Amino acid sequence: MLFEFYVIVFLLQDLQQELSAKFVISIPIISQVC
Repeated sequence: MLFEFYVIVFLLQDLQQELSAKFVISIPIISQVC
């Protein structure tokens, strides 16, 4: 159970980093369009 919890937390952190990276990449594109 504890192991599954760590796996879920790890996946969530990985997803969060991926989303924030895409967000940082999309900011210049959005500012160019506006």
